Amino acid sequence: MARLVAFGNPMQDVTFGVDAAFYERFGLKGGIELRRGIEAHRKILAAAHEGREAQYGAGGSALNSAKAFVWSLRKVGTSEDEELTGAATMVGAIGDDAEGQRLEDGCRACGIVPELQQVTGVNTGVCVVLVGDEDAGKDRCLFSIQGAYKLYDPKPLQAALEEAARPKADPSSSPGLAEQLREARILYATAFTLTNDNRAEAVASFFAFGNPDRIPEQGTPVSESKRRTVALNLSSAGLYGGGMSVMHRLLPLLPLVDVLFGNEEEMRSFAAELLGRDVRPELQEILGGVAEHLRAGATLVVTRGAEATAVARVGNDAGSECEARLRTIQVRVPPLEAPLVNTNGAGDAFVGGFLAGLGLGLELESCCAMGHNAAAKVLLQADAGIL
Repeated sequence: MARLVAFGNPMQDVTFGVDAAFYERFGLKGGIELRRGIEAHRKILAAAHEGREAQYGAGGSALNSAKAFVWSLRKVGTSEDEELTGAATMVGAIGDDAEGQRLEDGCRACGIVPELQQVTGVNTGVCVVLVGDEDAGKDRCLFSIQGAYKLYDPKPLQAALEEAARPKADPSSSPGLAEQLREARILYATAFTLTNDNRAEAVASFFAFGNPDRIPEQGTPVSESKRRTVALNLSSAGLYGGGMSVMHRLLPLLPLVDVLFGNEEEMRSFAAELLGRDVRPELQEILGGVAEHLRAGATLVVTRGAEATAVARVGNDAGSECEARLRTIQVRVPPLEAPLVNTNGAGDAFVGGFLAGLGLGLELESCCAMGHNAAAKVLLQADAGIL
């Protein structure tokens, strides 16, 4: 069975249905991630609770993808449900509060192993999702109240990675993070984790573990069992080209990445900062610019809403004509079987479905189909919780 270990910012998702008057009251609009500061966010959250029923779910971008990964494996009937418990592991940090306990319980309910550090005296991060009604465009506005995930300590993960890199000494020992890492075939992280040094250090160690052939130890041959697929999500266009840029932390990781995910806006913003110039809107130029910084054999996956998903594989051809090195396919997105309900988490779900297909050894087009199926599941329900 394909196994995934995801590193990210675990958060408690809190989803409300709101009307256009609520959007107008706070100057909100759909399709945006709000950044107004913690006090403003708390005020909006308190108002959303007034007379509205909240839906709760274990969330955050990486955890949403992990849930979709497990759901997708169940959907294709790869094995009995009980055998899928542990197919995905979530690594991150939560607070020592009720929300953190609820988040851990939510992981287990989804068949995900929570390997979550508990930070004393700090709240668990919360992601608030406001889903507009018909008059508000049926779109969502979201914002976060940051918490313990920013304080993740990389040392325990690094110790587990060192242990996982060695043969298992005691076959009867209880499974912990080291064992989850040893069994993993796919390592996944979001660029959201690169906004501070401690989490960026954890991601660098995490990705290095998946790349023993690219970080050789005195020429020691690397067995096939040690090779892992390393995947990274660009996460948000706002992480590139501005005051929050994570490029200085992301750039050294690119040679270690096998699969790079992003929507078209994220990929364009990323390419513009990466290349130090504006890029033309043509997708192939964007992909060609990014491909200059990726290793041969890496895959770029670009979602474009209802338009066809672009998947480009970087070839082995040398030279500066990077567009010529790309082998690109366009994979049609099937129409929804019912009216759209919510866009929040659809991109995360696509990633989880795609990685499930990759773990099953499917061709890239079939991986996209699994991603589209998982995304459609989210688009037709009120929140990002796919399970």
